[in-house]
Amino acid sequence: MDLLMPALIGGLTSGALYGLLAFSVVVLYKATGVANFAVAQLGTVGAFVVWRLALSSLDTPLAVVAGIAATALLGALVFAILIRPLPSTNPSNVIVRTLALALVLTAVVDHWWAIGQPFAFPQLLPSGGIDLGPLVVPWATLVTLAVAGALVCLFAYVFNRTGLGLQLKAIAADRHIAQLLGIRYRDIACLVWAVAAVLAAAVALLSANRLLLSTTMLDGALLYSFAGAITFGLTSLPGALIGGLAAGIVNSLVSTYASSEIALLAVFGLLIVTMLARPDGILGSRQVDRV
Repeated sequence: MDLLMPALIGGLTSGALYGLLAFSVVVLYKATGVANFAVAQLGTVGAFVVWRLALSSLDTPLAVVAGIAATALLGALVFAILIRPLPSTNPSNVIVRTLALALVLTAVVDHWWAIGQPFAFPQLLPSGGIDLGPLVVPWATLVTLAVAGALVCLFAYVFNRTGLGLQLKAIAADRHIAQLLGIRYRDIACLVWAVAAVLAAAVALLSANRLLLSTTMLDGALLYSFAGAITFGLTSLPGALIGGLAAGIVNSLVSTYASSEIALLAVFGLLIVTMLARPDGILGSRQVDRV
């Protein structure tokens, strides 16, 4: 029983990061219909850019702003160079491209920054947290949850209450018809890719602030984020956050009372069971094709 509450707090901390990364995946999928498997690598590049700028005597807040801007530009360039020139009605074609991008970015980051890792990262948040007697809820957990909750509300409003959201839904449903209707697919999709890259960079910065900076720091998070997002539905923005939190808590509890190997099995076992029972996810919406 003494291990339960620390395990829950630890799971909430990691789950908040998983949820925010899953949110990045779902935003891009919901807006453009693309499942981006390179999202973790995009965020990692952004974190390393911030780190290098901070080492060059640039103030940390300015380094963060410059790194976020560079990551947004990288996300836009990925769409312009890798995704847009090769349009395909086959989703697996785009998935393979994002997988190839993940491998390329991993190789680049390893080539430039792998030697000497892990690295200490500039402190972005105060240490400690809210004291609840025998437990302390870290500020990283509270900030990540607050950011993720605010993003869920903001993007839910954009998707459901604005003209831009209607255009995003039209693009995700059928890009070619959306273009025939006058929707500027390239500009909107480029913006969404930039936003998704920024969200991933935020996860990388929070992860590096909590632990240490390394080229592989988001590899495990990517697996758990996709598991959480798919379990609760790739079309649900709240489901992305809930799925990430659930994956983090399950992973922490099983790791505490059993082992990390069994924890991975538990998370993906839950994913398989959910996909068998509800193929669209717990909170996902079924897509109906009219013929």
